[in-house]
Amino acid sequence: MISTGLGGDGERLRYVFVLVFRGEAPAEEKQREIGEGLDKVCQEHRSVVEQAQFRPACLYMQVLVPIDVAVGKVIEESIDRLNRVEKFFRQEYLVTNVSVPTDEEIREFLGDL
Repeated sequence: MISTGLGGDGERLRYVFVLVFRGEAPAEEKQREIGEGLDKVCQEHRSVVEQAQFRPACLYMQVLVPIDVAVGKVIEESIDRLNRVEKFFRQEYLVTNVSVPTDEEIREFLGDL
């Protein structure tokens, strides 16, 4: 039995990812490209993006990831692929499946970088 504070659906666990921008949030056109790229990586790993929010300093996401897939692999492959054309993201990220991080916890994480 696997227990997680954020739940899941069948064979997948729900995670919250916070990917950190290298600068300001990308323009709306670039945000669409990033969303499509993330969807593609997630599909390759049988994962599902449930929610993606572009915030001023980061991209906040809720993603369902299969139990047999390393969550870090999905995140790091996403960052690497999205950074191939333009360096959107830093390599550091926040991930949890225990609880939804508060805005304050996200600000603390960003402040520690």
